Amino acid sequence: MQAIDRISLILEYLATHPSGATLSDIAEQIGLAQSVVHRFLHALKKHSYVRQDSMTKKYILSIKLFSLGAQVIKNNDIRRIARPHMECLCKKTKSFVFLCLFEQNIVVCIDTVQTDANVSFFVKIGSAMPINSSAAAQSIIAFLTPKEMERIVNAEQLLPFTQKTLVEKEALLKRLETIRSEGFATCDEELEPGVIGISAPIRNYDDAIVGSITILKSKITEAVSQNFAEELKQTARLISADLGNSTKN
Repeated sequence: MQAIDRISLILEYLATHPSGATLSDIAEQIGLAQSVVHRFLHALKKHSYVRQDSMTKKYILSIKLFSLGAQVIKNNDIRRIARPHMECLCKKTKSFVFLCLFEQNIVVCIDTVQTDANVSFFVKIGSAMPINSSAAAQSIIAFLTPKEMERIVNAEQLLPFTQKTLVEKEALLKRLETIRSEGFATCDEELEPGVIGISAPIRNYDDAIVGSITILKSKITEAVSQNFAEELKQTARLISADLGNSTKN
C-alpha cells in the first residue's frame, strides 16, 4: 500500500468522526499498525491537515482541508459556467436552485442560488446528496450504465430521512428507471418534510454525466408543475451546451 493510499484512509476515516478519533481506533479501523498510523498522523499534523486535542488526545481534521475544498469549488469550471443559468432559473421559477457535482461516485452540492424570500432548506454547499432521498443524486445515478447504477445502489446504506424515503433497493432501482425515461427526477418530501425537489442531469463535452441542477419548492405553498420541469431541463441543456455538449437530449 502506497503512502498516499494510507493517508487517504486516515483522512476519510477522520472525516466520518467529527469529534475525533484516537490513534488506536484509527489503526484498528483501517487495518494498519499504530506505529505506521502515528507516523502519517505526525506528518499530517505538521502540515496542519489534522490537529490533536490536548485533553482527549484524539485526532481531528483541521479547517485547512475545508479551505482546500472551498478553493476547488471556487475554481470549478462547472460552477462558473452554471452560475448565470442558475440565477436565471431562480428568477423564472422563484425557487431555491442548487448545483451538484458528480465525482468518485459521490454527489455534492457546490453552489446555490436563493430567492429573495429567506427560505432555509436542508441543502448547503458541501452537502453530500443521498441517492435514495434526493432528486439531485437520482437524476445523475439514473443516467449511468445499468452496471454502474446497480453497483452504486448496492453499495449504499439506504437510510430513512422522512417517512417517504425509499429504503428498499429494488424500489429505488425502479425509480431510477422511470427517471431515465422521463429525463428528470422528482422527490416528494423524501429528504425534508414539506419540500419537493426537481432535478435534471448535466453532461460534458463527451456526453458523460458530470452533475445536476435542482430546484426546491415548499410543498406547503407551491405545487410542482410540468412547466418547472421543462424550465429545469432546458437549463440543464444550456449548461451542458456551455460545457461543450452537442446533444439535444
